[in-house]
Amino acid sequence: MPAVNAYLLPDHIDTQYGAMAEPLACAVHGLRRLGSVIGQSVVIVGAGTMGLLLLQLLLRAGAGRVAVVDPIAARLDVARDLGASQAVTGAADLDGARFGAAVDATGVPAAVESALDLLDRGGRLLVFGVSPAEARVEISPFRIYNDQLTIVGSMAILRSFGAAVDLLAAGAVDPGPLLREPLPLMGFADAISQVRAGNGIKWHIRPA
Repeated sequence: MPAVNAYLLPDHIDTQYGAMAEPLACAVHGLRRLGSVIGQSVVIVGAGTMGLLLLQLLLRAGAGRVAVVDPIAARLDVARDLGASQAVTGAADLDGARFGAAVDATGVPAAVESALDLLDRGGRLLVFGVSPAEARVEISPFRIYNDQLTIVGSMAILRSFGAAVDLLAAGAVDPGPLLREPLPLMGFADAISQVRAGNGIKWHIRPA
């Protein structure tokens, strides 16, 4: 069991924060798949839990500027507080800017297409959000060829859980702005309603 013990969070980490280790591990793996972003401009489509964790990782990894696109204004406020250079409700609000890398953190086919459209020549797209298996996107093979684009995917974690725990323990990633106060078990239905209404970012249920 030594490998499991190595992933135990220090006592100073709140259990609510500890619950973020798994999603952060997914984000860590995603950034590894995307590759180096040092000095590059990046756009994230989707400012939910994963998009905002990726924002923090990208900035820590040396991205030059990171823009965030999301239709929910309250999420954009959090993105700005976390260091986003731009936080807008639609790609059109980026005034024609092009980016060296793009991340889709929604899984919505139209959002994947919009992220691809924002790439500069030689750009890279990380398909991080989870789409239905039957979903399809429209991509120009000629543009991939002519603009020398790279498209990569990232599924869950791969030897990244320990790194996520280390980042949380060191305070290198702050999940606090993403979290609402935990609700008791009897508040589960309310949490579901809040999520469906697009309120908040990450809701937690604490059974006891």
